[in-house]
Amino acid sequence: MVATAPGIQLHPVEVALHVLLSQGKVPSVDDLGGFDAIAQATPSLGASPLAGEILSAVLRGASDASVKDVHPWKDLIDRLVRAATSDVVLIEMVDALDACQLPDGTASDVFMAFLQKAVDVSGALTGYARAVALEGAFRMAASDRRMQLRLLDALLGIQVSDESHFLRHAAKIMGIAHSHWREAELVDRLRIFSECEDAAYEASFELGMAGLASALDEPKRAVANSFFLDSLQWFKKAESMKEATPEAALYGECLTLLTDFDAHKTDVELRARSAAIHKSAFELLAWHADANSPAWLGARHVQAACWNDLAAVLASLADSLQQASWWEPRVVIECQVLAAYSAGRTVLKRSRDGYLETLLRPRIESSIAQREGQAYLLKCWLKKIGSTSRFPKPMRS
Repeated sequence: MVATAPGIQLHPVEVALHVLLSQGKVPSVDDLGGFDAIAQATPSLGASPLAGEILSAVLRGASDASVKDVHPWKDLIDRLVRAATSDVVLIEMVDALDACQLPDGTASDVFMAFLQKAVDVSGALTGYARAVALEGAFRMAASDRRMQLRLLDALLGIQVSDESHFLRHAAKIMGIAHSHWREAELVDRLRIFSECEDAAYEASFELGMAGLASALDEPKRAVANSFFLDSLQWFKKAESMKEATPEAALYGECLTLLTDFDAHKTDVELRARSAAIHKSAFELLAWHADANSPAWLGARHVQAACWNDLAAVLASLADSLQQASWWEPRVVIECQVLAAYSAGRTVLKRSRDGYLETLLRPRIESSIAQREGQAYLLKCWLKKIGSTSRFPKPMRS
């Protein structure tokens, strides 16, 4: 061991790593003394503040290992993750693991290590460290159904008496998980969390997102409307819980705008609503977006930008529909209406007959039909709606 300060000693692996990092170099396993040196010191290295960097070096080494050498690398990765307890170290480990191709069989072991940390209520880990571990388990389970079911069981078992920081993150992850996997039990759990002060905002917002997804999925107007109104109420409830809630305000304003459009509000009223949406979107994307946020959270910011564009499209469309005549009806229909439709499909990747279309279509049809001498435009519109080939294909993420 090498003494660096009174009462503090570093392992030779840590000393070598510190020197390399201070020189701006990317450490390799050989630079740190070799595989065996790291493996023998894993119990102490796992608890080191530099454990995230050590794991990154090991992952780079594992990616270069031959197939016959996979097992020892797999075991070392698992032991490093299990030994980590610091929230900062766990954040680094989650990011490192998410960005690499793991050796065969490693993902399942790492997933279980994260899941066990997340459900550990012994006090050995802080609430935030457990929340990071839960996020790590979620990321590992994103494309594996067996992991998803295990994670679902853990999420449904979380009690409202748990640590407050952990509860807030757990509610957010429940909502994101629902948007991916549509497990109804997660919505039921979020409703319970919405009554818990520590996680009420996050749970209410995620219930709004769940209701929005259901509304956009539902082709029947009456049924979709009930989902839509329920979603709007949850967003409003979330907005009332904090002083600054640009995300909840953005979705609430956007959904209210769609209601206003359906209710034939004037273009002046729609533009005022659109201005409020632009303001909330700016606040969310400029002040609340973090370049270091995980991909599943960043996707929400992309959705917010889509709703922002949709707000501008609908306000502009309302103005065009109220004009006595259209100089360029094709431009209005294809560029504005279809842009709104495409934005709706992009937001949550819904099917063609989702709620956004059922909300917009009646007003568009009636506005076109009322224009004397332009009845043929209604036929064009209906024909376009009936042909999926006329719609821009939704972006996939």
